[in-house]
Amino acid sequence: MNTKLVDSLVQIIESLSPEETALLQEKLSAVYPYKHILQLASAFVL
Repeated sequence: MNTKLVDSLVQIIESLSPEETALLQEKLSAVYPYKHILQLASAFVL
């Protein structure tokens, strides 16, 4: 597992503005239209 990559992604996601967060959620929902995956992604941006 690439722990450094995951840690970096979390840091980036946490630093997003509300507008960027909304865009990320929109993009993720297009790629992963399953509700449980969006819930996981939302946990990073709260």
